[in-house]
Amino acid sequence: MIIKKIGKLMSTIMAVIMLVTVTVPAFAAEEAETVCKHDQGNYYKYTKAPTCTKSGTRDLFCWVCDELLEKDEWVPATGHGFLRAEIIKASTATEKGILRETCSECGEKIRDIKLENNPEECYHEDRGYYNDIYPTCTEDGREPDSICRQCGKILKTGNVQKAFEHKYDQYSLIKKIDPTCTKEGKKVFRCYKCFATKEETIPVTGHKHKELRDKKDATCKEEGYTGNIYCKDCNEIVSLGTVIAKTSVHSWDAGVVTKQPTITEEGIKTYTCSVCSETKIEKIAKLLDDKKEDIKIPDNKKDTTTIVIPSKPSQKIVEKVGTNFVVAGNTYKITKSSAEVSFVQAKKNVKSIAIPDIIKSNGVTYKVTSIETKAIKNNKKLKNITIGKNVRTVRKNAVFKCPALKTVNIKSTLLTKKTASKKGFKSVNKKLVIKVPKKVKKLYTKIFKGLKIK
Repeated sequence: MIIKKIGKLMSTIMAVIMLVTVTVPAFAAEEAETVCKHDQGNYYKYTKAPTCTKSGTRDLFCWVCDELLEKDEWVPATGHGFLRAEIIKASTATEKGILRETCSECGEKIRDIKLENNPEECYHEDRGYYNDIYPTCTEDGREPDSICRQCGKILKTGNVQKAFEHKYDQYSLIKKIDPTCTKEGKKVFRCYKCFATKEETIPVTGHKHKELRDKKDATCKEEGYTGNIYCKDCNEIVSLGTVIAKTSVHSWDAGVVTKQPTITEEGIKTYTCSVCSETKIEKIAKLLDDKKEDIKIPDNKKDTTTIVIPSKPSQKIVEKVGTNFVVAGNTYKITKSSAEVSFVQAKKNVKSIAIPDIIKSNGVTYKVTSIETKAIKNNKKLKNITIGKNVRTVRKNAVFKCPALKTVNIKSTLLTKKTASKKGFKSVNKKLVIKVPKKVKKLYTKIFKGLKIK
């Protein structure tokens, strides 16, 4: 009876040891993709399995990442485990038999029990339980046999105990690799009972998020391209675009008068394509002569009277709004017919630029009222600019990439917060000083906030 209890106790102890040696990683799945901190539990592998009488060693591993945490930890001898029973000599009416108990692990004899009773007459009051096999995740076990220890008769044969099967669930997830557009991911689970691992494949996601890149419009100078379709997640090209043929349509500017007309010669207006720089010209009609013509009318009486016939008054050429023309190397664009122009492009590589109050072209006087975007740009030599008194508007980036520019003298008092700001001066010298009229200094300090005003 004592042996029976010892056998059951050992079974219970072994089950408890399997649970105690592993701390279940309750949040392993949540931290599977982070750097392992080895705080999700651990498990053991024997390097030298202990026996009933000899100690062994085992290594300690991280439950999540399998890293070796402790090597060759000492493990005590297990002691004799479940008992096996074997009838060495059967009991009869005339002779006593022998039942031998052995260790199920090492086969060592524990003791021999004399069978005093004849099986036919025995009441089977002293029963022992033997030959049980503990099931695992992969192998069946069996319940113990019930054997009378007075006569040796097998009273009940133990039934087969089915294998446990591995236990994998959401809490046994120890590693997760997310899938990508083209590569499968995986989940790795570890069985709580036997520590075996199982992998599950996660299908590829495919290219879910796409966008068009590398698109280029065709021009008169270069071919275009419809663009490639890219995956936004992995940057892989999903599909290629096609080439677009050059266009035959030019983008002509407003034109510049490159040769002024005279009374003897036609003028020339030159148009330039803003894309390919191709040019075309347009003739401007000759000017009419404004000199007086003296006509003498001779007669037979030799009359010397001179008749003065005035010629037609001089004719001014009225340019259309949007027309560009060049004065003193600077380009202007008409914004109001016969009245106002905008400063469009400055003469290149000069140290000083003066935007005048007025200019004259073809006999017409214009006020310079605005400075266009990038009218003054990419000039490394430019040090100072003077802005005339009729300028009402300074566009954003009007002065662009002029690193040597240190002084701007504004004579105009017409600027407002809506028509000018410090954004009009981009990528200029950090020590730039703007000089303004005294009566608008307070206002201009607000308009050009962030710049030094004098």
